Amino acid sequence: MVDVIISMESTCDLNEELIKKYDFRILDMNFIVDDVEYSTICDSVESTNLYQKMKEGKKVSTYQVPPEVYREYFSKLLEENKPVIHLAFSSGLSGMCHNAIKVAEEMNKQNKNKVFVIDSLCGCGGQGLYGILIKNKANEASKITEILDYAVKTKLNVNHVFTVDTLKYLLNGGRIRFSKYVFSEIFNIKPFMQVDADGKLFVAKKIVTRRKTIDAMFNKFQDERDKSSNLVIISGADCKDDVEYLASQIRNKLNIEPIITDLGPIIGSHSGPGTLSFYYLGKTRCKYY
Repeated sequence: MVDVIISMESTCDLNEELIKKYDFRILDMNFIVDDVEYSTICDSVESTNLYQKMKEGKKVSTYQVPPEVYREYFSKLLEENKPVIHLAFSSGLSGMCHNAIKVAEEMNKQNKNKVFVIDSLCGCGGQGLYGILIKNKANEASKITEILDYAVKTKLNVNHVFTVDTLKYLLNGGRIRFSKYVFSEIFNIKPFMQVDADGKLFVAKKIVTRRKTIDAMFNKFQDERDKSSNLVIISGADCKDDVEYLASQIRNKLNIEPIITDLGPIIGSHSGPGTLSFYYLGKTRCKYY
């Protein structure tokens, strides 16, 4: 076992129970709802009524973690006198990873214990699942290089599949083009989306009706999963019935009990209510459906 700190941003969407179980350190982030600023360390989608306010058309936003926040955060972690492995939110989705790497490089020149920043190429529950894998590896490893090598080799086995109820929130955040939004609304398209090998979002398939999209998510998992791992995470944003439908498919057909979490406010602010996401370990991270 290597005594190392495993760290992530709050974009990992893990609940308190899982954070405690695996002894993760989580970097707090802020989000803004209707001109009021909140913190992930003490506020949630429920306490802020985030999704209801989004449905009402209230303005919501987030911002990147700046270098000075990473510097303060890493400095605090290093006070525990252990090396730190920080699994950063995908560089394909945000510039935060670059900020974390730059700060770590500066700090490592002055500290005996080092901060190792890894671009996870993951987000949301995928980042959380990746963290669990790395923590489990740390528990059986004899040196830190084993953990780092495993982290590099494993990240593109973490699959992210999800759907949204409407593309308007991704449109508002500049994640998609207006033409795609209009097309999806006219034809009731419920996009089957993934995170690719560059850590970026893409629409893998356009499917009419939400239930068919959820079935496609399950079928992809069933066909491509790594059968050596039963680690599965489902995250939902104000869509409990859909979460339970997907979970029941996994339980009844594969005898796997998924971990169920809420989609947190940072990602939820961009994807909106009705987002259903699903994360698992596959043989590879396929770029296309």
